[in-house]
Amino acid sequence: MPDTRNNGMAKASTRAKNKNNSKNYDRLYPFIKKGGKKEIEEAAAAAKESLNIYIIKAIYQRMENEGWSHMAPPGEDEESEQVKD
Repeated sequence: MPDTRNNGMAKASTRAKNKNNSKNYDRLYPFIKKGGKKEIEEAAAAAKESLNIYIIKAIYQRMENEGWSHMAPPGEDEESEQVKD
């Protein structure tokens, strides 16, 4: 198994992606009970979406149902598909 610890020697491309993501995106860290992540991953896969897009769409759908305005949901904003985790 490769060593995945951050030793400060990231590739230039990784540093560039991280810089772009930190400049253009906010991060959320939701916590879910054990087993819940797998279930959500399976639902996202069934919808042929990434876990990230699946969760974001669910959030925006709820906001819309509750009368909140929001930014363009995933799929309507070309750049949203390019976020690198």
